[in-house]
Amino acid sequence: MGHVRGTINLATANIPVEDSCNFVISNGGAQTYHLKASSEVERQRWITALELAKAKAVHMHAESDDSGDECTSSPPMTAQGVGTRNSEVQSTLRTLGSKVEDLSTCNDLIAKHGSALQRSLSELESIKPGGETSDKIRQVTERATLFRITSNAMINACRDFLALAQAHSKRWQKALQAERDQRVRLEETLEQLAKQHNHLERAFRGATVLPASSSNTTADSKEASETSAVTMPRVDELNHSSQLKRCGFGQPPPRHGLQLLLWFSKECLYFDRNDKMVPLCDPDAGDFGFHLFENRNRNGFQLLPGINFPYYVVGNLNSDGADELPDYVTRAYTGSYDNSNKDRIIVSLKNGYFDVVYITEHVDEWNYDPNQTYRLNKNLIQFINRKNKTNFLNEMGIGFTVNVTPEPPPPQRNTAHTTVNHNTKPESSRSRGFWDLCTIL
Repeated sequence: MGHVRGTINLATANIPVEDSCNFVISNGGAQTYHLKASSEVERQRWITALELAKAKAVHMHAESDDSGDECTSSPPMTAQGVGTRNSEVQSTLRTLGSKVEDLSTCNDLIAKHGSALQRSLSELESIKPGGETSDKIRQVTERATLFRITSNAMINACRDFLALAQAHSKRWQKALQAERDQRVRLEETLEQLAKQHNHLERAFRGATVLPASSSNTTADSKEASETSAVTMPRVDELNHSSQLKRCGFGQPPPRHGLQLLLWFSKECLYFDRNDKMVPLCDPDAGDFGFHLFENRNRNGFQLLPGINFPYYVVGNLNSDGADELPDYVTRAYTGSYDNSNKDRIIVSLKNGYFDVVYITEHVDEWNYDPNQTYRLNKNLIQFINRKNKTNFLNEMGIGFTVNVTPEPPPPQRNTAHTTVNHNTKPESSRSRGFWDLCTIL
């Protein structure tokens, strides 16, 4: 191994050429090295390698200056896995950046040597046959050799860049897939937490009781005062289509609730610039079977919160105006006592806009099921509004075509402790059905 004469910083060095075999490396000051190659081709190989190293040194120096402050001010990674992944990505990006710098340097060298080769060819064409011909031919040959060496260097740099990108592509794809899976898990966790929060809040509200009566009050008077108190309902809110599917509204066929909700979201309203729900019908006039929903008390319970604006209900396929509903909503209706006419949508009308939207279902002719009553988030209604009809119904697990098989009426049961009476009279009908022939006990 030869003796080391010294070192020089290539980032600030100049590499001029003296003649066909000699070249100089100098930093413009105290350090200057004169080097000699065995041939001009060997000299050019050294110059090409030194210029590539110089470009890489300049790039690394600039990168360290730019990122120095960021590295010192950024907090340390607390998750070891995330920190390792980020370090791998940063290392790969730095390697790719250096390869791009190599390609840029080779491109400059190719342009430089290509221009020299073009000038030599022009000079060769302009000279006359004689003694200078052999010198010009030798010069052109050397220029062509230099151009070939530089081109090979660029080709090798391109090959390295491509191999590195291909080697890391699968790793990046796996990293992106892991990020997507983690996001899905976080969304599911948030959804479960929101559901648990709603249940806890509902349980807390249900546990709130009136103050205890005085000691001389009898047990009968306590029970009478508790039953006479009005309990405000707590209605769960649906924020996502997956929640809508899990709650069971409009399922299974021949129920029509999902088709009714699809029609309501896409054809019965539109959203203005302020994301307000503007009606495309007149509920007060009875369009599409809309009628007033009184939300009256029974046994101290209400189905929905009490407000100063009217509620309207739609979905009774046996009411006046329901024949205006589209075919995909009414096609499964059998006209018999079954589940094909049990779903409803209840909306509040405030200052000419639809304010709050609920979905519910009948548990008998007079009462709705409070445990199957949900408030729809406005974002969910906008989602349905933008959805294609077929895609939405397929996502909910049903389609447009429904095979309807009438079911016999279920046995009567006592539902007084879980049901709500909302109207003083049953919904209007155009024809006599099962309930018209029965006596409610």
